[in-house]
Parts: sequence; C-alpha cells; structure tokens
Amino acid sequence: MIIYLQTIDDPEDSAKFEQLYEHYRSYMLKIANKILENEFDAEDAVHNAFVSISEHMEKVHDPLSHSTKGYVTIIVERKAIDIYRKRSRFVSLDYIEKEIGLSFPPPEDDDVAKCISKLPPRYRHVIMLKYHHGYNTNEIADMFGMKPAAVRKLDQRAKAKLEEICREEGVYDL
Repeated sequence: MIIYLQTIDDPEDSAKFEQLYEHYRSYMLKIANKILENEFDAEDAVHNAFVSISEHMEKVHDPLSHSTKGYVTIIVERKAIDIYRKRSRFVSLDYIEKEIGLSFPPPEDDDVAKCISKLPPRYRHVIMLKYHHGYNTNEIADMFGMKPAAVRKLDQRAKAKLEEICREEGVYDL
C-alpha cells in the first residue's frame, strides 16, 4: 500500500485511499480471480486497478459508498479483462464483450438501470464511468489504456445498444 500512497499528495486523499484499500482489496481479488482464474494474474489486475484508482482519488468522495464500490468493481474488472485479453490473443473481442465480466447491480432500481445491467460489460463500464461517476473521455481512456477517440466511439456504441435494449424492454419509444 505504501507504493500507492506515495503517488497521492493530498493527506485527505491518502486517508481515503487507505480506507478504500483495506475495505475492497479482498473483494477486488475475488472479482479478478473469477475472471482470470489465476491468483497471480488476479493480483496483477488488482495492483493495476489500485494504481489507476490512486491517480483519480479526487473523484472518490466516500470510500465506503455504493458509488465507490461500483467504481472499484468496474476498474478491477477492466484491468482483469486487459490481462485476460493479453493472455488470450486468439479470443475475439466479440467474445470478451459478451462473456467476460461480472454483473454488478446498477446504483438505482429503475427501468433504465435494469437496461444498463443488460449491456455487455465493456459498454456498461463506459456508461457507468461517464454518466454515473462523472469521468470524462480522457480519464476513461487513461483507465482503460485506450485512445480518447476509441472511448468516444465505445460510448457512442454503448448508447446505441442501450437505446436498443430500452426499446426491446418497452422503456423507451421514439
């Protein structure tokens, strides 16, 4: 944990990070291990997730909130998927988008939130980070190791897919 704390200048953010680390570390390991099915790779994913989280601590207001838990879940899942993708280059992106990832309940219990939960993980992550957690395209690109243009395109596809799901569910008609 000392390594991560050295990257954080603000004492208040350091205290929040310590609390977040202690509270979520084992939870994050379980998520990463479920995706990667390898303890060593899962530890790498958790480390990468904590590095990313430490770089964006100003966005974490309450380390124990439902919103923070969702954010932590998304970040560790993305980092685990990145490792999975590197480890399995022959697996198609389509497979990764549809099959890899854990379902995490949306923060609200309404019809649109239910539709969001039906999105492929990659799309759900972008929607949640951008529109629920308030991250901008450049920050998401940094977290995902992508270019901002790729994140904008992913966001565009995610919104189109969400609209399609909402229509199928009868939530939204144009």
